[in-house]
Amino acid sequence: MSPADGSPMEENGKEILVHFTQKDMDLDLVSAIVPRAVIRKKYPSAILVQYADGEKEEIPLNQDHFRYTLPAKGKIDSMCILDGKRELQKATYDAASNLWTFSLKDVAHDGFSSWGYELYTVKVDSSQDSSPILSFTLNSRLTKKDYYLGEALKLDDLMIEAHTKEGNTKLYSNWEEAKAAGFTSDPENNTALDSVGEHTVRILYQKGEENLSQSLSVHVVDASLEMPSKLEIRTKAGELVKTYTFSEEDWKKSEGGIKRIQEHVAKKFKKDWDAKEFTAKAFNKKGEELSTEVSQRRVMFRVQFPNYQSSDFVGNGTFTASFLFTEEDPDEEENPSYIQTFYGESEVKTIHRYNAKVKVLWDSRDKSIVRVADNGTEPGGNKRFWTRATDKIFSALKGKKREELDGVDAVARATYSSHAILEAVKKAIPEE
Repeated sequence: MSPADGSPMEENGKEILVHFTQKDMDLDLVSAIVPRAVIRKKYPSAILVQYADGEKEEIPLNQDHFRYTLPAKGKIDSMCILDGKRELQKATYDAASNLWTFSLKDVAHDGFSSWGYELYTVKVDSSQDSSPILSFTLNSRLTKKDYYLGEALKLDDLMIEAHTKEGNTKLYSNWEEAKAAGFTSDPENNTALDSVGEHTVRILYQKGEENLSQSLSVHVVDASLEMPSKLEIRTKAGELVKTYTFSEEDWKKSEGGIKRIQEHVAKKFKKDWDAKEFTAKAFNKKGEELSTEVSQRRVMFRVQFPNYQSSDFVGNGTFTASFLFTEEDPDEEENPSYIQTFYGESEVKTIHRYNAKVKVLWDSRDKSIVRVADNGTEPGGNKRFWTRATDKIFSALKGKKREELDGVDAVARATYSSHAILEAVKKAIPEE
């Protein structure tokens, strides 16, 4: 073998060929090696704990662990990690976890390849401290603070950092832990919030002579004031394209997603649509403007109401529409305020099951129908019968009052479609 076994190697990064020979058989097996430095890891020797009362304590470190636990003995001012007598770094303290942390990533390790561990932690265990709590602070970062009227107060995620007579910190990571330690709240957790505005929640600790309190604020709003009652679709220049009105029942029936399909819009707005310059303004029942988020994708226009939620549906309320651009939009007439628009649906119970969707202009003063129009019904294979029904029923409904609807005859050979249209109109108009 050449070089011979046990020969010294220099760390120069150059390749060395080692020959394994057998002279009798005339063999010469060659292997290439590159000498590397011996990996030498450096380990700190101890962690020095400095207490507020001036006392010091050393935690000896070994090469098998980087996580350490220290029984609580009093308030700690600082910790530093040592290499012999040399201070390497001071620790950072996380009160939420009662944890001291050292990172040696950027600390020099002269003469060694690396640190054995780059991270060291010391967890202070205050579980055996039974001395009285002298003060506490609240960490409400994860606590729910915005409520709708009638919702229950939720303190489940409230965290409390308490400071004891012995100078230790005790952490309660949720309300159940805090309650078990003797904390109470006013009002109590899960109490229904029955008035609008800012509410102060007091967190109390009473034990022996200690009578401590801290507080946090929660905000309660009337959900009905977040419900969109009116929606105006306008061009970027501010010209009104379309106006919609919604009732609480509309939102409930649609499960939070109102749709208006193939709405007739004046052709003059086509250029604004193509330029994606449709905007939206929404208002509550008091006429106060609400937050909206508008998007346009292909043929669909979508308005999301980020602050409107309800127990009747999941997520935020949305409005979606598609438009037909025609020479004139019959809804663009200057209708008086007593002319209202309502929408209704009813199932057509034939072999081709689908929903009849109608839009009704309603004279709220005369309590009669001004006009009925299709609102995006998709009859599929029943289109012939649906068209036959709409051609006659829609015109027959003009001027009818609610109590007169049962007297409107179904269209021959389109009976199911006729019945569904009448039922959809009944669902749409007010029961006055």
